[in-house]
Amino acid sequence: MKRSRKLMLLFVLLFPVMLFSQGCFISTGPGPNPGDTTGDLVIAWDFNGQSGCPNDVHDVRILINGGQDKAMADCNADKRRLEDLAPGTYVIRVQGLDSDGTITWESNERGVVVVAGGTVEADFDLADLP
Repeated sequence: MKRSRKLMLLFVLLFPVMLFSQGCFISTGPGPNPGDTTGDLVIAWDFNGQSGCPNDVHDVRILINGGQDKAMADCNADKRRLEDLAPGTYVIRVQGLDSDGTITWESNERGVVVVAGGTVEADFDLADLP
């Protein structure tokens, strides 16, 4: 195979990776199978780049699509797996809550793409609120 054909094939194979490598997701599961209709999403978090929970965070709340859906997790878990999601883009924001349920830390909101038959992991960095 000529060098130019190899380069073109490499570009075609890597283009989707380059297109979606803006920090939105990392695929950690197998590729889609013809019968797969749902995918999984793993949300991981840290606090100003540090692992472990600050003293003022008890639970973590994951807001999906502007809060239409929510998921809760113990802060010490460092991640939460959401299973059997329909393929598509989900807008996610992660919040750290104190023991009274007050938001003390929060991430930026961003889109994460879920694919059928795969597991996508998205990392969120929470910043403390003034």
